[in-house]
Amino acid sequence: MPLTLYKLIYFKGCPNTKVAEQRLGELGIRFERICQDLIPEDSPYKFYSSPTLLKGDAVIFGAITGSDGGCSVDLPSIEELRKRLL
Repeated sequence: MPLTLYKLIYFKGCPNTKVAEQRLGELGIRFERICQDLIPEDSPYKFYSSPTLLKGDAVIFGAITGSDGGCSVDLPSIEELRKRLL
């Protein structure tokens, strides 16, 4: 089984998570889901907006907030996401 290079960070109830998952699915991108509600308070993943997609330490979309979470307002279109990933 190939390694998953991408991590999708989100919190429960985030309205943009489903859209992000659908776009990643359309592109055939495999990713690990990291729910901020289920990780320790000192996890570095707590400090990203929801949803955020990481490849290693690089932010593909979303942002580091510097504090607890927040929403990622502008998700890339499927075309823009394709350019960033492929």
